[in-house]
Amino acid sequence: MGLRPYWGKARGSGEHSPATETEPGCIIAGTQVHQTSAFNKQSFAASDLLEGVLELRKFKTNLASFVVVFLLAVQGLFGWPQDLAGGASALVGQDIIGGAAVAFKRPPRVRDISGGASMMLVKRRASRRPTEPTEIARNKPSPQPGVPETDTNPAASNDEKAEVYNNQGNTFYSVGEYAKAIEAFKQALTLKPNDPLTFNNLGAAYFALNQNSAAIEAFQNAVKAKADDAESYFNLGIAYNTTEKYDDAVTTLKKALALKPDWAEALNALGDTYLSLDRFEEAAKAYETLVKVQPDNASAYSNLAFAYDRLSRYDDSISALKKVVQLSPTDAFAYNNLGAASYKAGKYKEAVDAFTQAIRLKPDDAETQNNLGAAQYALEKYGEATNSFQQAIKLKPTFADAQYNLGNAFLMSAQFSESVDAYQQAIRNRPDYGEAQNNLGIALTKLGRDAEALTAFREASRLKPDLATVFNNLGFAEDKLGHEDEAIAAYKAAIKINPAYAKALNGLGYVYDKTGKPAEAIEPLKQAVAARPDFVTAQYNLGKAYVGAGRFAEAVESFKRATQLKADYEQAWLGLGTAAFRGGQFAEAAAAFKQAGIVNPSDAEAFYGLGNASYKAGNYQDALAALKETVRLKPTYAQAHYSLGLVYASLKDRDGFTREFAVLKKLDPTLADRLYKAVKQ
Repeated sequence: MGLRPYWGKARGSGEHSPATETEPGCIIAGTQVHQTSAFNKQSFAASDLLEGVLELRKFKTNLASFVVVFLLAVQGLFGWPQDLAGGASALVGQDIIGGAAVAFKRPPRVRDISGGASMMLVKRRASRRPTEPTEIARNKPSPQPGVPETDTNPAASNDEKAEVYNNQGNTFYSVGEYAKAIEAFKQALTLKPNDPLTFNNLGAAYFALNQNSAAIEAFQNAVKAKADDAESYFNLGIAYNTTEKYDDAVTTLKKALALKPDWAEALNALGDTYLSLDRFEEAAKAYETLVKVQPDNASAYSNLAFAYDRLSRYDDSISALKKVVQLSPTDAFAYNNLGAASYKAGKYKEAVDAFTQAIRLKPDDAETQNNLGAAQYALEKYGEATNSFQQAIKLKPTFADAQYNLGNAFLMSAQFSESVDAYQQAIRNRPDYGEAQNNLGIALTKLGRDAEALTAFREASRLKPDLATVFNNLGFAEDKLGHEDEAIAAYKAAIKINPAYAKALNGLGYVYDKTGKPAEAIEPLKQAVAARPDFVTAQYNLGKAYVGAGRFAEAVESFKRATQLKADYEQAWLGLGTAAFRGGQFAEAAAAFKQAGIVNPSDAEAFYGLGNASYKAGNYQDALAALKETVRLKPTYAQAHYSLGLVYASLKDRDGFTREFAVLKKLDPTLADRLYKAVKQ
């Protein structure tokens, strides 16, 4: 006989039907796999005890033992092992992995802001002073025939010739003829080999042609020739940055700043290089210095905000970005990042406002549309989020993150078929999207497509072997299809990744208990409640495991904690009553069963347990009233009629006994005969 889940109806504030449940543990397994055989065996054992009793008082004691044993057989004490807690709300099921993070866009990098030639500092030598005027001799006699005439214009020096080539190179450089500039600078170096200015300008020309290795060599020669040349160090630092030699770039740019402190361009380049090295603290310091030097530099504030974002200093990032939009009110890029920083700071309304302004300025930005949807999702405005994600996808049809987020919005709106379609589209665009596979599995589970869900979770675990959530969900899916060994292995894998993962610990304990290993279930369940003391389902399951292991006093404490956490937790009150009864605390058991009946006045089992506990506590009239209510709620409840007949017998109420015997004779003749024999004895 397979496990038949009991799907609880709405049970109080914050709880809903399975499609929209927001609290963990709302699904209770009602009938164990071995329910029927367990009942028959227990009934036979009870009859052996009852039929051998001669004294009525002793008989009543055995009666109480019998009915509670039966109660344990029919009353499922399994808490559903997981809940779905992701994004802005929760559903029953496995853990959803939250949507793709909002995109905080990195500001343009140094080499992207002004690439090539315009980035470099090309130096020009100061004009040489004109030579002193030469007095021209008047009435100078002609030379004698055969005597050479003296040259009054001496030949130009090498330095002067080099200057001519340098000027030619600068002219070619300024009009974008970089190859000709290179040849001119090379000619200059043949005449003046160690000129740092010429090496610098040669490096700039090479850099403009993306000949970065040659550029670096030229700049290195420049700083060798002149160790205090700040501009050449700057250019060399830029070349290192562009070729991703970031450590060298840092060293070189620091030398430039040592020679020329508070140099804005060098501070900007240094900050950019630190960002590339993920040295965000140092990047922030560089940009902090830069905005002091240039308080109206919007780009510097934008980069500073990015560094703060990476340091999780979201409020500081927000302040910097507010300065950016103050300086540049039409900067859509800055408004997007302001929204992202606000989102990360948990200021979702402000994030929506910033993203909305960014979209007004740049309506065709798919990433910002996706970000707006993420902020709306965080505010649980799933309809608005759905529209934003759909707009992002319209702008960028292959936008897998937006399709994934759309799937999450549909999932949280209980539109499970639509969420499946969205996740599958995301996976088609990004086949290695493990998070989408995971959430696809959840949506398929909600649709009852359990085999397909299992396939999705297995693929997710292959793609994301380091995500505990995926293995937790895989364990759930394996267990749901009756693969208990595989479920145990999956839960253990989740716990190995995250030893404090309360849901996986609870799931492992649940499966152990479900498969008849309550003693093994106790330890992971204890760890689950230690990791998350408010995990009501784990508290409940721990109580059940204690009952299964015969540790009734500890079971009572666990069930009490469950009822303290959730006062209307009917199953926990029933468990508390059962554990207290098995531990000999009959008055406490009666109180617990009574509370279960208050929570659910139509629960025949609550009144059945109340009748048994009251009888055992010697409160026969309370027992009579409770058992009468039991059979009123469930007229065909043969065991309740049996117990009621014995109570009437104990009260020496022949008419009451006769009525119950007659009813029982119709419902279960064998049980009626046992009742008659027991009372006759």
